Amino acid sequence: MSWKPDVEVQSDLRFAEADSGVVARRSISPPDGTEFSQSRRAAVFGVNIGGGCESGACKRYSRLDLCTLSYDIETSMEDARKGGFALIDADILSIAAKCSCGSEFYTFASEGKRSPELVSEFILFVSDHSPLWLIGWNCYTFDNECMRFHCEDSLKDIFMVSRIGAFGKPSYGSIVNIPGTYNVDLLVYMNKALYKLPSFKLGDVAKSMNVTGKLKMPDLRGNVNQEQLRVYNMNDCVVTLDIWIKEDLEHVIPSIAVCTTSPVYDCSRYVTGTIASLGYSSHAMSMGLGIYWGECTIPQLYKGGYVMDPVRGVHKDIIVCDFSSMYPSIMASCNINPHEFQVEKTPHGIAVGSVEVSERTTKVWLENRIVTFDNSKPSIMCSFMRYLVTERSAVKKTLPMLALSMKVLANSVYGSIGYDKSHLYSPSCAAAVTAVGRHCISTAASFFKSAGLVVLYGDTDSCMVTGAGSREETERVVKVALEKLHRHMTSNTLHMMRMEIEEYYKKGIMIDKKRYCMLREDGTMKNVGISLVRRDVSALCKEAASVSVQAVFLDSRQSTIDSIARFVMAVSQMAVEKSLTLSDVSKYVKRDGQSGYEFPGVEGKPSFIPEDEADLASVVQYDTDKVLKAVSSEIERFTVPCRIGRVSNILRESSIDSWLY
Repeated sequence: MSWKPDVEVQSDLRFAEADSGVVARRSISPPDGTEFSQSRRAAVFGVNIGGGCESGACKRYSRLDLCTLSYDIETSMEDARKGGFALIDADILSIAAKCSCGSEFYTFASEGKRSPELVSEFILFVSDHSPLWLIGWNCYTFDNECMRFHCEDSLKDIFMVSRIGAFGKPSYGSIVNIPGTYNVDLLVYMNKALYKLPSFKLGDVAKSMNVTGKLKMPDLRGNVNQEQLRVYNMNDCVVTLDIWIKEDLEHVIPSIAVCTTSPVYDCSRYVTGTIASLGYSSHAMSMGLGIYWGECTIPQLYKGGYVMDPVRGVHKDIIVCDFSSMYPSIMASCNINPHEFQVEKTPHGIAVGSVEVSERTTKVWLENRIVTFDNSKPSIMCSFMRYLVTERSAVKKTLPMLALSMKVLANSVYGSIGYDKSHLYSPSCAAAVTAVGRHCISTAASFFKSAGLVVLYGDTDSCMVTGAGSREETERVVKVALEKLHRHMTSNTLHMMRMEIEEYYKKGIMIDKKRYCMLREDGTMKNVGISLVRRDVSALCKEAASVSVQAVFLDSRQSTIDSIARFVMAVSQMAVEKSLTLSDVSKYVKRDGQSGYEFPGVEGKPSFIPEDEADLASVVQYDTDKVLKAVSSEIERFTVPCRIGRVSNILRESSIDSWLY
């Protein structure tokens, strides 16, 4: 059916790479009758949690301090699937809730009260208490689905089935849809918002964030201890609420919604494609522009950021420089937009990804085509991205929450042009942005090298450099090189690109691409890609990595060798005496859908102990040779590139008497 535009438009925006004949003039996706669709239409007009009634992105959120109710359900483990996880049709044992105002709710199964009655009690409590936020951990795909399965028919419509898509996989769950209350799954939000956590298990997240710890699960089979059940159930609510409060999500999520003119539910699920489309739509509408959303159905691969080979080894006085908001800045600076650019579809014989910038144009050589963006007439997207980049920088210190919301919007727009399911998808623009990014980082590296600096490593938007002199001298040379780089870029379409000194490290170990560890002035370390920040290695290998890194950072080579040798001898003796524990020798894995701990068994095959049967402090029967080889390999990841040598050489050179040599 035909669909009228939402506003009176003065002109239209079209997409250069849209399929012919597949267009519909609209400012947002056409309504399909769902509640989500209607809320999206309202949001672009500013009718949101912010309360405005006009289009236009980047509005500021006014804080609303209202109730947050954290909830959790516990189910019988009698018929748990492999791995110790209950199925959604398992009987509900109890439902607990804890509110930020101090109110509590708890109900449990008894002879006259089964799962449907428990769900009804909970829904009635939430409706009566009327919190603004109803939060849980993994609640969309488990707690809510379990309640939807068991609830009475009259309550089925309260559970709104929705696409979730966390952890990079398409998935569905349900949202508790009670008027006036937003149901948020913290697990989904934190995963999709790219929180850097070693694990997304609730207990591990609580430990990482230093909030109330998660209790050990009681036995939920057979005759359950009711007091243990109540304490455990309520504890999960408290842990989730503590994380929510510590991250200030009751204000961060609505701030993103108001800034991007997106529904709260799209922001709480971190649906960046929708956030980008609605923010851009609202901006266009505020200027009297309608959008012809064309569809591009031919996905095209493109190359990502430039990652340099590192200068392997240990280095000192390392200065990290990076481009602020690199990809959004490139779009703003070079007028890279999906509406207007020239395309020459012809074989060109020039390396794919080559970039040529002048005072007015940016030309990029892609696969079988050349795309050119003209900077003399900035597009609506160019002005939009320019505003996001410059305004975010201006309010970063005074209005950090608004700055964060602008960052989310800017990154969402860039990400959407490269996602083939997005309304904003434009493969030529996506490829051009990353090509210009590689050009920028390569250009920066050449300026550093010309200044006599050593470029130790570069990744996407940053360079790590060092010099031959003192820290002060290196910093001076870096600043001079950056000034020359900026003068060069202001003479062409890269005029908005700014590279600044981001951080200083006393020492660093470069191991491989995306694998390094750095020592800060205060003694803390930044570890990327090494065993210290991975879950799929044993505690013993983590300790070996920690000892090796700290030893390499010592000032004396002999001190380094002796420190590592001392550790190797102690571990070897414990291994031979068969006194190592399950925690020492195992790594956490999933096997056939079951979580547990795997270690080299004595029969030459990996041994596996399910998580719910594991005692990490217990001594297990392991293959001594394989355990020690794993430790040696871990140590050599650091000692070989740093020219300390292999473990055998370290033991020979050690000044400590060893029974091994």
